[in-house]
Amino acid sequence: MVWRIPTIPSEKEEEIFGLYKNTEQTEITDFEREGEKLRKIFSNSQIEAPGDESGVIKLFWMVHPYLRFDDVTHISEDFPDGKAILNDEYVLIEFEYQFKNFIYHGHNPKRCDFIICWEYKDYDPRKEEYRKRLKQTLEHCTIIPLREVLINNVRYAINANF
Repeated sequence: MVWRIPTIPSEKEEEIFGLYKNTEQTEITDFEREGEKLRKIFSNSQIEAPGDESGVIKLFWMVHPYLRFDDVTHISEDFPDGKAILNDEYVLIEFEYQFKNFIYHGHNPKRCDFIICWEYKDYDPRKEEYRKRLKQTLEHCTIIPLREVLINNVRYAINANF
């Protein structure tokens, strides 16, 4: 499923697309523009790929406006790791270096809205318990793999249910 967050078009976009309608074309155009900005920031600066969870938090803090988060309001060591504002609503965020850590840490996916990670790898889909927990997680959380977003300009997150 594609991560769709409604956007308000610029005056130029309104001229091109007519009256504002929350269409897929408008959203994709907007994501392409934001993705291009992110790639430039990442490739033209001294930003380094994170090496651990705290690096993921730091990177998210730097790029959250480009991912449509209005603000990051809280970071802690407890689960969930953070709280942010998205579309004027508070959302709960868990940060992980690799997504598989969310599964192995035994976090309750019903208690967070987003998992922000550097890498998303389906670590061991043959293990029945892992597959079961992965399915539960995908039913409740949206996963944003920053590596894919920043490097490959991926315009979607994994399993956006909102």
